[in-house]
Order: sequence, then C-alpha cells, then structure tokens
Amino acid sequence: MRIGWLISGDESTGDAQMVRGLAGAMRGRGHAPIILSLGDGRLCRDCEQRGLETLRLGLPSPAGFGGAAPLRPLAYWRSVRLQRREVAPFVNAARTAQLDALHIIWPNMLVLAGEAARTLGIPCIWEVQNILSSRYPFKLNQRLLQRLAAKYHFTILAMSSMVAQRLGERPVRPVLFYLGADERRFTPEAADPTLRGQFEIPEGTTTIGMFARLVPEKACDRVIEALARLRSSRPDLHLLLVGGPLESPHAQLLRSLAARLGLGAAVHMVGAVSDPERYYGAIDIVASVRIDPEPFGLAVVEAMLMRKPVLAHALGGPSETVVDGITGWHIHDASVDSITAGLARAMAERSRWNEMGEAARTRALERFSLARQAEQYLMILKEICD
Repeated sequence: MRIGWLISGDESTGDAQMVRGLAGAMRGRGHAPIILSLGDGRLCRDCEQRGLETLRLGLPSPAGFGGAAPLRPLAYWRSVRLQRREVAPFVNAARTAQLDALHIIWPNMLVLAGEAARTLGIPCIWEVQNILSSRYPFKLNQRLLQRLAAKYHFTILAMSSMVAQRLGERPVRPVLFYLGADERRFTPEAADPTLRGQFEIPEGTTTIGMFARLVPEKACDRVIEALARLRSSRPDLHLLLVGGPLESPHAQLLRSLAARLGLGAAVHMVGAVSDPERYYGAIDIVASVRIDPEPFGLAVVEAMLMRKPVLAHALGGPSETVVDGITGWHIHDASVDSITAGLARAMAERSRWNEMGEAARTRALERFSLARQAEQYLMILKEICD
C-alpha cells in the first residue's frame, strides 16, 4: 500500500508523534508511506532523518478556522479559497507519488485533500487530532466539518470516544482508532535507575513523574501544590517534571511556586528530552492531570508500557486507557483537592504498584501499541480500498 500523509511540515509534540508513529509502523510492515509536506519544518526534516520518504511541495499551509468568533466564517472561506487554488499543483505531486490513499490530521486540509482524492480516485482518511470545541453555537463547527467529510467521502478516525462524540455520528460515523505507543522503545529495560542519583533524589523516597510540556493546561502547578499538602505526612515525596521549555514564564512560575512552598529540593525540572523512556528509572508512579479534555494522551500509554501505574484526570482519552484501581487511579476533576486525594490514595496502595504496573503494561500491549494500531489501520485500508 502506498499511503500519503499530508502535513504542513512544522508540526510538533503529539501531532508529530501521530504521523511518525503510524507511518513508521506501516513501513515496518512492508508498506510504502510517503510524507507529503506542504512546507519545510521540524516534522518534515525529522521524517527524512528517520528514513521516511518525504516530498516537499512548496505550497502554503491553509489557514485555520479559528480566531475571533465574528471572523471565523471569513477565515473559513479564505481557507477554502486557498485550498482550491492549490488543488492542481497538489494533484500533480500526488499523482507522481502513485498513492493508494491519502491521510490527513488537520481539518483545514479537508478541502485540499478531498478535492485531490476525488480527482485521483483514491480514498481519503482524516485522523482527527483534537477534540472539537463545544463553544460554537448550534454546533456549527461540527456541522461544517461533518458536511465536508461527507462531501468528499472521508473515513474519519477518532482517537478516543470523546473525540468521536464531539464530532458526532451524522452523516459520517467516526471509527474509534486509538493511537499506539512504540512498544519496542518503551520497555522497562530502557529505564535508567542511575538517574535518581543524577537528580540527587535520595534512595527510599517516592518520586512522581510528569511527562508533559510546561504549559498551564498540564496542571504541573496544581501537582506541586498537592505535593506540598502531602509533604507534612510524606516528607519523602519528590516530583520529576520531564518536558519544556525551561526558560518560559510558566517554567519560572513553577520554580517560584516550589520555592515558596518549601519544595525547592523536591521538584526536579528536566526539560525537553529525546529519550523520555530513560527517565522512568527515576520515578515510581506517573501523574497526568491535564485540566481540559485530553484527546488521547500518548504519554499515559508510554508510562503504562514502562510498567508504571498512572494517576489520570479521567476526562477524554485517559478515562479509556487507565482502568481505575487496576492500572492506576482516576480523579474526576483537576483541582488541587482532587489531585491531593488521588495522590494520597495512590500512596496508600504502594504495596500494589508492581502489580498495577504489570497490568498497565499488559493492557497497553494489547490495546494501545503501534503494532495493534497498524493492524487496525490495515484492516481499515483494506475495506476502503477494495
């Protein structure tokens, strides 16, 4: 199968992982993915470095549909006009690539990809990478995107039930399509236990890990406050933050908060790393408590593969990946009170951490691995390409 992933080229973090992971898994199964990058950028170059066939198209990326509410209709029509203007050169490039199917993750590429796929007579897949906003009146965003998906006969893949629910089932019903984490990379053997010493975390202490960008919605500040509440009875608690940027105003806020609460020596900020799997050797459990709904939460599954139980805000993907009391613990809001109670519950069940970690890895291998994702993807391709 020859599948083309249409990207803007400058995607980062989770969006980039979506593309690299599945395209790489398809290549590993003997198929021929090709990255069709509208422009140059970090993801485009990264795909090339990983040996994925990459074609730079030199076309402008369509504008998004966001902005101030009164201007969104205008932004939409401008985006559509731009996409239609670029259809002909894109079709020429896609025809040269001899595609069997076209794959996108961005809603502002629906028209460009849909027109091209219709011209070439190939199926088109939209892997939805975010949860639609519920703030639009009369669900206008849902209606618009569903209309475009139906017009161009898209197959819609939703990475969690909440993603599917927000998009709706009519006229195109999304297929539940969980992301996959790389089970060959995220193995307990890849963890480096010497890192505790590097961060001066004393032996015998308990370390909570958070693997996330240092941005307000990830709620690292709330975890620090919860830690401060618990330290009166649990002075052995430490927090390891793996993610960046370290020089941002929010990172400075986290440092100041930790210092003000007397946790300066207990909060360790690593920054962005290319090998997060190593850092699981320094932690005992993982917290993922994003404030707003998580579309999927790939870092949660990576932690599960690393045999770590996860404390998760059960809103969006983590409510489906983490099984409360079996592979981790749920909290139902991301307030400091709830995080504190969730961590206290986790501490009380320390004797079960190994058992829960084993259950987490087993569940992740069965349902949320790249191998499982690629297998489902091939079944979908076979159905829509026949």
